[in-house]
Amino acid sequence: MLDAITIHGYRSIESAIVDFGQVNLLVGEHGSGKSNLLDCLNLLYHIGQSNCQGYVNHILKDNNALYSWFSHIDEEEGEVPQVSMTCHFRKNQYHVTLGPQAPYNVVFHDESAGFVNDKGDYKVAFEGQNHLETRLTEENLYTVAPFIRRAFESFQVYHFAEALDPQRIASRSDLDDNKQLRPDASNIAAVLYRIKQHYPSRYHLIDELFRQTEPGFNCFDLEPDKEYTRLIECRWRHRHTLDSYKMSHLGIGTRRFLCLLVLLLQPTPPSVILIDEVELGLTPKAQQIIGGLIRNLGEEHQVIVTTASPTFIDQFEPQHLILCESVDGRSQYTALAEIRTDWSEARQIHTTGQLWQNNWFSLAATAPVNEPVTGGTMVFPSSFLHTNPTGGDRPFDKIIDQILLDDGDGQEQTTEA
Repeated sequence: MLDAITIHGYRSIESAIVDFGQVNLLVGEHGSGKSNLLDCLNLLYHIGQSNCQGYVNHILKDNNALYSWFSHIDEEEGEVPQVSMTCHFRKNQYHVTLGPQAPYNVVFHDESAGFVNDKGDYKVAFEGQNHLETRLTEENLYTVAPFIRRAFESFQVYHFAEALDPQRIASRSDLDDNKQLRPDASNIAAVLYRIKQHYPSRYHLIDELFRQTEPGFNCFDLEPDKEYTRLIECRWRHRHTLDSYKMSHLGIGTRRFLCLLVLLLQPTPPSVILIDEVELGLTPKAQQIIGGLIRNLGEEHQVIVTTASPTFIDQFEPQHLILCESVDGRSQYTALAEIRTDWSEARQIHTTGQLWQNNWFSLAATAPVNEPVTGGTMVFPSSFLHTNPTGGDRPFDKIIDQILLDDGDGQEQTTEA
């Protein structure tokens, strides 16, 4: 689990320390720095893959674009553009400082990792300077390097922008590429087929939840190609005609909803799941479903998502939120779990999304310690009132728990094709 990250000099993030829990919603308006924070984690993924240079070459169109990485550099004052990040895990820590240096895009100005021993003392496992790729892949770095590399393997950001491309999601995939959904969802057919064969309860849950947002959906049509038997395509059948259709016949938001369902209900999800703009293209009902799945998954996995949707925020409690705000062009992050404010009374009347929408969380974040937060001139119209927005069980939670229990906690089952 990633406990915290310290970032200096990345785009709008001049300087920030962000603490994480099990379930984390980065909430804020557009331009507040939500996606920039996920970009930092995605950069760490590529560092762990020894692909920092390749990643930079891929995302930069020209040399000048490199400097868009670095925030608020005053060259007249002799400031040197660089990005530094420090990841804090339970007993391990990783630090890196990157900067531009010809003829390469970036170099590792310094890199180090360490751990806390049984006596509580921090020990440096390795230090390095001025190299092109991470030293985490070297063999003689105790046990800290493999741990950090495994942690970074989960730092892939799922946005599913490729789901907007009907050709990508409709393409055939290798049957054996089925262990984990790829960030571009290109193997969604193979993953769904594996779930259908070995995790029938999960498969039926995906089927049922998808049907709730797509009334014309009858069932998935998942069969290996008759000619190329190691390939499979994800198709679906209409409830009235029973004709088989490609995924491209579904709407953009519907395709993205399916990708999120499979991501969150696959039997072996990443240890850390990062989703950018989770609500994009989703109906309010779909947002409720995805929120329920994230709450359930957050009991055993860490989830970090960005959102600006009050409807989606409504599915969570204030302690799950990390406020993202832009102040003079600089991103600031505040974890509500760190603020000494009792929201129980306010939550009897207003949903979490309403409290965020009306700026109550920002008031609490900027108020002096132990000073009560007042609403000032804020007036909530009567349509905002709820009898008990937090009372009882949230939608889908009980049924999700039971279905996942029926699947034997992730143990594969064998069913007939």
